[in-house]
Amino acid sequence: MTAENNMRRWIVFFSASLLFFYTFIQLNSLNAISADLLKSFHLNATGLGHLSAWYFYANFLFIFPAGLLLDRYSPRTLILIAMLISVIGVFGFASAHNLWVASLSRVIMGIGGAFSFIGCIRIASRWFSSTQMALVAGVLNAIGMLGGLLAQFPLSWLTQQYSWRTALSVDAALGVFCFIFIFLFVSDRPQQQSVMEPIQPFWANMRHVFLKPNNWLCGLYTALINSPVFVLGALWGNLYLTQMKHLSVTTASYIIMFLFFGNIIGAPLIGCVSDFLQWRRRLMIMNACVALLLILIIIFLPNMSIVSLAILFTLLGITTSAQILSYPIVTKTNSLTTTGLANSIVSMTLIASGFIFQPLFGYLMELSDKPIYHLAMSYTAHDFLIAMSVLPVSFLISMLIPFWIKTK
Repeated sequence: MTAENNMRRWIVFFSASLLFFYTFIQLNSLNAISADLLKSFHLNATGLGHLSAWYFYANFLFIFPAGLLLDRYSPRTLILIAMLISVIGVFGFASAHNLWVASLSRVIMGIGGAFSFIGCIRIASRWFSSTQMALVAGVLNAIGMLGGLLAQFPLSWLTQQYSWRTALSVDAALGVFCFIFIFLFVSDRPQQQSVMEPIQPFWANMRHVFLKPNNWLCGLYTALINSPVFVLGALWGNLYLTQMKHLSVTTASYIIMFLFFGNIIGAPLIGCVSDFLQWRRRLMIMNACVALLLILIIIFLPNMSIVSLAILFTLLGITTSAQILSYPIVTKTNSLTTTGLANSIVSMTLIASGFIFQPLFGYLMELSDKPIYHLAMSYTAHDFLIAMSVLPVSFLISMLIPFWIKTK
């Protein structure tokens, strides 16, 4: 491959990945504005968990249709439509003055986000070889985590300086610029691939993908080891750090940034090492073990400095980025004509964990009665200890799953 063609495929890939980048901003944006939402919509922890989960409900329901569409129609066109839908959802949420409009806007964002990761993987499968897909998935995950990072301190700063509505309006304007870049630079396939892949019968594809346990095991591993991103990064991290570690809202959002920063480092690194050594399952197990140790330190070690928390959250982000290893396994163990559908199984399982973990965390926080101060709930150390237990349990299970995953 010439240097020009190599540069071309990376330009296409990075442009397509802007949808995943933008999607991850929306997925994690409520964490930075959670305290403001509690007041604006008069919510408790359970209510906030359900508001955030509307994104995941819609995303879960539309990921499977997205996989089917991406296997049959132009990924570029579908990604552009998804980006437009996402921007509409952000504008709607920024303008919402009642809970049902805010919830509907989260649903709209979730529909757009359903096409983000698997859409880019679908395009990448045409531009890159299967031996490079772990690196590609790692870089894509890092780009998404960059969006998650942007949703923390920068969004929190905008909210503190102006308002959460203004911050989300800026967020929506960013989506318009991403749409333009995708329109200008994304192509479905290299020019020499002028013929579409043969399309197998619908039910044959369904049977092939859904009856393969390996796809579900990969999805379950990804969902469990990703749990800190959905629990701490997307919604509860700020509240946990402000009430349990006694940090300011701005400092808490700054610490959460390091979770995504760790993913930005870890995803390409793990992908590169995995492609070079052809280690998939070993890296899955090793990273799950380290993640379990790190989260236990975060939960149980008292009086940690800001530097210590930043280091721990960075390391947690690096280890949990092993989630990206599921995608090259699924891509390799399924036919080219079912790449989008097979990867949608992983994404469906991942998103399902979002609408399970977030409300579950809120439910566990609400098990004991507690007073209300200034329209925001006050929680005890015991409440957080019970709720945070979902993370070490998730890592413990994710250590065992790779033993049953097949890589060939």
